[in-house]
Amino acid sequence: MHRTVEKFVTVTTNKPLLLGALGISLPQRKPLVELLGAPSRTGVSSEPSGSDRSPSPFWSGIVEQLTTMDDTYQYLVRQYLDPLFGAKRQQQLYELAGHEERFAPFMRDEKALNRSLGASVIMLGTALVVGKAIVPIALIYLPLSIYTSRIPFSRAYRAIFHERRLKASVLATIGIVGTWIGGFYVAGALDMMIFLTAEKLIFISQDRSREKLVNIFGQQPRFVWTLVEGSEVQIPFEQLRIGDIVVVGAGQM
Repeated sequence: MHRTVEKFVTVTTNKPLLLGALGISLPQRKPLVELLGAPSRTGVSSEPSGSDRSPSPFWSGIVEQLTTMDDTYQYLVRQYLDPLFGAKRQQQLYELAGHEERFAPFMRDEKALNRSLGASVIMLGTALVVGKAIVPIALIYLPLSIYTSRIPFSRAYRAIFHERRLKASVLATIGIVGTWIGGFYVAGALDMMIFLTAEKLIFISQDRSREKLVNIFGQQPRFVWTLVEGSEVQIPFEQLRIGDIVVVGAGQM
């Protein structure tokens, strides 16, 4: 019995040698990772890498068109809507800071707020036109409501779980959700638009004015007036040295 097992093991373990004696050659085994990731003999991979794959021209054109439309919409809001919220003073401060651009750069939160505000207007118009028709509400109103609810819901979540406070965003979220559940789509869209309008007003009156003031006081003048032997001489700011007497007029500080 022991001899039979021993012979079986010997034949099994020496299977390549036995096949070689019979004139049968086995292919050389390679690891699976090497087979999948090995380059071709010419040094060029047969499949293009992820970084070399260019997007489809169709989708690239769509993305480009959407980006252009969004930029146009953002500038229209900045030009016609923001002055209604008192943003004209912030624009004047930006121009006084010496910038050559017509408008200050857009912030990421500002763009998102403008998009949500426009979506809320479309929601209100849809609800006024179609009433409670299921198909337009499901295709237009519902997706836009999900998109615009990101801002009040995130504010309410932060107020409840992080700040542990009852703020206006919490009450607004409860009111918006209640109107949607009750089927009052016009009231829900109106509540959303009022909330986003208030957020827009807060953003303009606080964040942008603070940033523009910091930019104004953080910039250095190109030239300064110094007092040299009783005479005022204008020199570049880079040539100003310790001990020089700077002449500052009224309203320049």
